[in-house]
Amino acid sequence: MMMKEQSGSTVKKRLKWVLLFGLLMCVPIVQPLRAQSEPDERRDPTATGGQVTETSSESEQVDNDAGSSDQDTAGIANEPELLLNPQLNPRHRAGIGFRNTQLTRHEYFERYQTLYAFGEYAIYESWSVYGQLPYSRKWVTDSDRREHIDNPIIGTRFGYRFNGWMPAAGLAVEIPAGDEDAGIGSKELGSLEPYLGIRFGSEWFFISGAVRYNAETNKKFREEEEQEFARTWKAELAVAFRLGNWDLMLEYLYRYRTDPEERRFSSGLIAPGVNYRILDNLIIGVTVPYALSRERDLDIGFDARVTYFF
Repeated sequence: MMMKEQSGSTVKKRLKWVLLFGLLMCVPIVQPLRAQSEPDERRDPTATGGQVTETSSESEQVDNDAGSSDQDTAGIANEPELLLNPQLNPRHRAGIGFRNTQLTRHEYFERYQTLYAFGEYAIYESWSVYGQLPYSRKWVTDSDRREHIDNPIIGTRFGYRFNGWMPAAGLAVEIPAGDEDAGIGSKELGSLEPYLGIRFGSEWFFISGAVRYNAETNKKFREEEEQEFARTWKAELAVAFRLGNWDLMLEYLYRYRTDPEERRFSSGLIAPGVNYRILDNLIIGVTVPYALSRERDLDIGFDARVTYFF
């Protein structure tokens, strides 16, 4: 009996050692499996809060970019529309306008009215192409009213915006389509008008200036013997103040015709004007140009315009 009890206790002791040895052998197997099932935060930051940090940083960058883009877009939307002088800033725009001018000299009277449609397409934010189609009527002392299509204009504009500034350049081409007999445009002579300008604008203040050189030309771009092309320098200046939905503007235009010599001419125009924003993308404007110099081809006039931005 004693031999059986001793052998049984020996078996139990051996069994305990076998179980303990088995558990020790399982430890190096369980640890790699556990490491595979649980991500290592140091090796894989995307499995923990690291991803949140990167995502929040990226979202902040996107928000900043979107904010700056919105500010640029808002700045463009707030730019006033010039009424006496041509625009400098490339933009999607279209509209219609009506211009009336008159000149009175003793027994001579002349009135010139033009209804025009215009459109502009910005291929890029800094580059656009545009066109204008005018139809004019003219009254002269002791003569019947004359009507005809006036010379259309096509052109291109370049303008680069940075920190409120915008250097600009462009070219306007006047196409001969009028009628000399009616005194409206010309069916033989058009013009080429390159220019350089600069603009500066803030939320409430705006100023721009430009210099243009207008050279008459014909369809052959060559001066014939019986023709004398006129060449004219132009200097422009505009100032505007933003008051809510209103733009209060003052524009100035100086023209000096250098050729031909017998037709030399210089004149200055000043034009107070106002824009009103009916909608963010719809503006109506009126300006009243008035001659400052004794040499003039008009005394006073007005130009009313509706502009839609798309």
